[in-house]
Amino acid sequence: MGNNHGSFAKVGDFVEAINPMGEPTGLHGVVVGEHTMSAIVPKRMLHVLVTWNTGAEVEHMIDSYVRVVSES
Repeated sequence: MGNNHGSFAKVGDFVEAINPMGEPTGLHGVVVGEHTMSAIVPKRMLHVLVTWNTGAEVEHMIDSYVRVVSES
């Protein structure tokens, strides 16, 4: 696997959410989509399918707050 920074994540990759200090949060999911937010500083948002106790939901995460665990 190459670089595991979230900016390299693509649809189908298994990712883990990290906090701003780069520490793992224990929250894992699969990237199911992405979009770039238009702003002064554009941000790439990943749509990550996460399983909670109440069921699966798509969470929106900034790419710099995830790391790629496994590529698709």
